[in-house]
Amino acid sequence: MLRSLTKGPGVPDGPLGEGEMSRRAIDVRPVGSLVGGFLLSSFAVFALATGVGRAVGAPLIPETGRAVAVALIGVVLCAYDIAALRGGKLCRLSWRRQTPKNWIYRYGSRRGPFLWGLDTGLAVTTFRVSAATWALLALCAGQFAPWWVGLAFGGGFAAAQVGAIVVPRWRPARPDGTAQEPTWIVRALMRGRPVGQLASLAVLVAAVASVAVLAASGPSLP
Repeated sequence: MLRSLTKGPGVPDGPLGEGEMSRRAIDVRPVGSLVGGFLLSSFAVFALATGVGRAVGAPLIPETGRAVAVALIGVVLCAYDIAALRGGKLCRLSWRRQTPKNWIYRYGSRRGPFLWGLDTGLAVTTFRVSAATWALLALCAGQFAPWWVGLAFGGGFAAAQVGAIVVPRWRPARPDGTAQEPTWIVRALMRGRPVGQLASLAVLVAAVASVAVLAASGPSLP
């Protein structure tokens, strides 16, 4: 849907072909609104997790104790990811919903994508491939991740969205004038989901191992 807004209804057949016409027709504002909303909410939610950790006194707890707690949470999250990977399903630790598609019709091609970004940038309000986002929230609350880490989280999303929406070439419009989506992108994403889940699990295991080493190397718990 955003490709249609960004690149128009398609490139008509004709002597000009796809070159100059496609470059003139690209409108990056819809995808820019999506990315802007995502960055804003992802920055806010991880900064909030850091603030909540500070508010409940996490910095006053010995680092070893915090590391043990976060490592135990990480082990549980790894178990959820392993179960999802073995069952060929998505992570169960998230709301079983998608951002409403009708927002684009209700709020327009600028505010609609912006609201999509605000929703999905909250990290846990829609379907998740991995529980790694929960682990990052736990790291923020435990004061083991910087408060601005949401910008990095959003940057990864932005790069993927721009690559999927803007980069693939246009296709000629259908006879009724509607766009032809490059369905190979969706098929590739579905085929690659297990690989993404496995990669997320590997990152999660590495993070848990790092925190566990920190816990083991610290002073003994009282």
